[in-house]
Amino acid sequence: MKRTIITIISCVVIWGITYALWMSDSGLAGVAYFVCAFFGWRALNKIQPSMFLWMSFAGWIVYFFVKFILSALIGFFVAPFEIGKKLGAHISDSI
Repeated sequence: MKRTIITIISCVVIWGITYALWMSDSGLAGVAYFVCAFFGWRALNKIQPSMFLWMSFAGWIVYFFVKFILSALIGFFVAPFEIGKKLGAHISDSI
Protein backbone atom coordinates (compact mmCIF):
# COMPACT_ATOMS: atom_id res chain seq x y z
CA MET A 1 0.00 0.00 0.00
CA LYS A 2 2.78 2.43 0.93
CA ARG A 3 4.67 1.77 -2.31
CA THR A 4 1.53 2.45 -4.35
CA ILE A 5 0.93 5.75 -2.57
CA ILE A 6 4.55 6.80 -3.12
CA THR A 7 4.31 5.93 -6.83
CA ILE A 8 1.09 7.87 -7.33
CA ILE A 9 2.38 10.93 -5.47
CA SER A 10 5.68 10.82 -7.37
CA CYS A 11 3.82 10.75 -10.69
CA VAL A 12 1.67 13.70 -9.65
CA VAL A 13 4.77 15.65 -8.56
CA ILE A 14 6.53 14.87 -11.87
CA TRP A 15 3.46 16.11 -13.74
CA GLY A 16 3.31 19.25 -11.56
CA ILE A 17 6.99 20.09 -12.05
CA THR A 18 6.74 19.52 -15.80
CA TYR A 19 3.61 21.66 -16.02
CA ALA A 20 5.23 24.45 -14.00
CA LEU A 21 8.31 24.44 -16.22
CA TRP A 22 6.22 24.51 -19.41
CA MET A 23 4.15 27.43 -18.09
CA SER A 24 7.22 29.65 -17.84
CA ASP A 25 5.11 32.85 -18.04
CA SER A 26 4.16 32.42 -14.41
CA GLY A 27 6.36 32.33 -11.35
CA LEU A 28 5.76 28.61 -10.95
CA ALA A 29 8.71 27.78 -13.17
CA GLY A 30 11.10 29.59 -10.81
CA VAL A 31 9.59 27.87 -7.80
CA ALA A 32 9.84 24.45 -9.47
CA TYR A 33 13.44 25.18 -10.47
CA PHE A 34 14.43 26.10 -6.91
CA VAL A 35 12.60 23.11 -5.40
CA CYS A 36 14.45 20.81 -7.80
CA ALA A 37 17.72 22.58 -6.99
CA PHE A 38 17.11 22.10 -3.25
CA PHE A 39 16.59 18.35 -3.53
CA GLY A 40 19.40 18.01 -6.06
CA TRP A 41 21.80 19.94 -3.79
CA ARG A 42 21.02 17.51 -0.96
CA ALA A 43 21.58 14.54 -3.29
CA LEU A 44 24.91 15.98 -4.50
CA ASN A 45 26.04 16.55 -0.91
CA LYS A 46 25.45 12.85 -0.18
CA ILE A 47 27.80 11.71 -2.96
CA GLN A 48 30.32 14.54 -2.85
CA PRO A 49 33.39 14.12 -0.67
CA SER A 50 33.43 16.32 2.41
CA MET A 51 36.89 17.72 1.88
CA PHE A 52 37.81 21.37 1.82
CA LEU A 53 39.04 22.75 -1.49
CA TRP A 54 41.52 25.61 -1.76
CA MET A 55 40.39 27.92 -4.52
CA SER A 56 40.36 31.59 -5.29
CA PHE A 57 37.19 33.64 -4.89
CA ALA A 58 36.44 33.35 -8.62
CA GLY A 59 36.92 29.58 -8.37
CA TRP A 60 34.33 29.39 -5.60
CA ILE A 61 31.84 31.41 -7.67
CA VAL A 62 32.28 29.06 -10.63
CA TYR A 63 32.09 26.02 -8.31
CA PHE A 64 28.80 27.09 -6.73
CA PHE A 65 27.33 28.15 -10.08
CA VAL A 66 28.10 24.77 -11.66
CA LYS A 67 26.92 22.92 -8.55
CA PHE A 68 23.64 24.86 -8.57
CA ILE A 69 22.98 24.06 -12.22
CA LEU A 70 23.82 20.38 -11.68
CA SER A 71 21.68 20.23 -8.56
CA ALA A 72 18.68 21.60 -10.48
CA LEU A 73 19.16 18.99 -13.21
CA ILE A 74 19.61 16.14 -10.74
CA GLY A 75 16.79 17.48 -8.60
CA PHE A 76 14.35 17.14 -11.49
CA PHE A 77 14.72 13.36 -11.06
CA VAL A 78 15.28 13.24 -7.28
CA ALA A 79 12.59 15.69 -6.10
CA PRO A 80 9.51 13.64 -7.12
CA PHE A 81 10.84 10.54 -5.40
CA GLU A 82 11.78 12.40 -2.20
CA ILE A 83 8.50 14.32 -2.03
CA GLY A 84 6.54 11.15 -2.80
CA LYS A 85 8.45 9.23 -0.12
CA LYS A 86 7.77 11.87 2.55
CA LEU A 87 4.10 12.34 1.66
CA GLY A 88 3.55 8.60 1.24
CA ALA A 89 4.98 7.91 4.68
CA HIS A 90 2.82 10.65 6.19
CA ILE A 91 -0.35 9.39 4.46
CA SER A 92 0.25 5.73 5.29
CA ASP A 93 0.91 6.60 8.94
CA SER A 94 -2.38 8.48 9.16
CA ILE A 95 -4.42 5.63 7.62
